[in-house]
Amino acid sequence: MTQLSALLHAVTYGDSAYPSGRYTLSHGLEGLVQSSKVRGADQAGAALEGHLRHTAVPGDGVATAMAVLQAEAVADGTLSLEDALDFLMRLDYELTATKITEELRKSSTRVGRQTLRVHGEVTPVSGVLESFSEATSRRHTPGNQAIALGLIHQSRGLDALEAVGVELIGLVIGWSSAALRLRQCDHISGQVMINRAMPLIEDRAEWAVAEARELCATGDVQHLGRASPGLDMASAAHERAPARLFMS
Repeated sequence: MTQLSALLHAVTYGDSAYPSGRYTLSHGLEGLVQSSKVRGADQAGAALEGHLRHTAVPGDGVATAMAVLQAEAVADGTLSLEDALDFLMRLDYELTATKITEELRKSSTRVGRQTLRVHGEVTPVSGVLESFSEATSRRHTPGNQAIALGLIHQSRGLDALEAVGVELIGLVIGWSSAALRLRQCDHISGQVMINRAMPLIEDRAEWAVAEARELCATGDVQHLGRASPGLDMASAAHERAPARLFMS
């Protein structure tokens, strides 16, 4: 597979038209807006940067990189398929445990399962991706979005850094789109928000891959972490909101 082909597939999965259900997510922004913790484009952008630093990258970002590294190890023969699947399932349950509220857990697994299902119907799968997809469909493992997409990106030729970058920019674009639909920004300030997040994505993606390599080496998935008490509290209130535009 050429690098251009890998890039084209990555763009496909990041497109809001892809039937994964990502368009239903605000990544917690709607809860922050409803609780009056975020008002306007500047605060939405600042909240996005905090979300990347303290929540998305240490949790889903690292998990995405770990999924890619495990699949690469199977592909080059340094890790058995059985050991990789066992590791990924432990990682999957640990990632679920870090998502405090029910809506954050459901949104992650809903997108992960749906993407695996659609991908499997469109493209033949094999190896660790096939095994993880089967385990997910049988409900032997939750099927979080970060792990599912990490495995899919690796099967399409992306390395760990590229996979994390694709997932983070997808989150950023989704956040900006949610801010627009929630009337917290206009089209121009939304693009400014995305542009300002680019250097942070590049920096944090590199950190996530380095952290993932260390965790894969030690096998200690319990060190996967995220810290977002404010977002979790807003998400808990959002679950019981009388009206919601987004699933999360």
